[in-house]
Amino acid sequence: MRFLLLSILSSTFITLIFKLITRRKIDIFSCIVVNYIVACLLGFAFANYSGGFFLTFSFVTAAVIVGILFILTFRLIALSTLKSGMGVTSIASKMSLAIPITISFIFDSHDTFTPKKAVGVILAIAALALTTYKKDKSTNGISAFLAPIILFLAMGVTDSSVKLSQLLVIPSGHNASFTVIVFGISAAIGVATLLFSKRIGNLKERENWIFGAALGIANYCSLLFFLFALNSNISSSVIFGINNIGIVILSVLIGIIFFKERLSATNTVGVVTAIISLIYLSTI
Repeated sequence: MRFLLLSILSSTFITLIFKLITRRKIDIFSCIVVNYIVACLLGFAFANYSGGFFLTFSFVTAAVIVGILFILTFRLIALSTLKSGMGVTSIASKMSLAIPITISFIFDSHDTFTPKKAVGVILAIAALALTTYKKDKSTNGISAFLAPIILFLAMGVTDSSVKLSQLLVIPSGHNASFTVIVFGISAAIGVATLLFSKRIGNLKERENWIFGAALGIANYCSLLFFLFALNSNISSSVIFGINNIGIVILSVLIGIIFFKERLSATNTVGVVTAIISLIYLSTI
């Protein structure tokens, strides 16, 4: 459970950094690229410390796929926010939780479907949707309709890929080797994108490196601790639910305390439902 808690704290810190980046009007994509570079370097350091590297064809292939999905998902979040608004985007990204949970039920023999788990998952998805709901001015056009659907599928596939990699190709004790390749691929794609769009000069900005490095540390810890949590005795479906609910609750609290954000009546119901869901899932 301690690794799950550390993963939740790390992921919440990512949300906090993104809020600060947005408020300071820093180039987000440049920070994301720096984040992947730093996370990759941390992976190298940790892999050397924890016993060296593990490389097989299936291991590398899985890590490359996850790395591509990571940076693709970041781009889709930006696109969906632009086309469909933050509220719809948040709900689509959080409800994608249903996909990796379904995958876990199908492929993980230690994670069997039970009515109790079904109730917990439904509570979690409802809580996430209600807590993240914001009224946005509607945007017309097919792209506004398709963007959140594509994001929902992409995030679900990304989380499912992490789960399947942990289950099928990552040996015990080699989580760090996996993160090196994942973040290395994401960093390479990010740098190539900046070069292609002639924005590589943005990497010279000091603020991009400061906030990107902070983001990279949090991002690396988030993935590493989450992989450790998936290797625990807790069912993966429960881990996915608690992880998402925990991140949302902490993010909401930080928004209220430090950024003076206000909750609507719908959001308040969502927070209460999230707390009930978190307590319920913790008892399964």
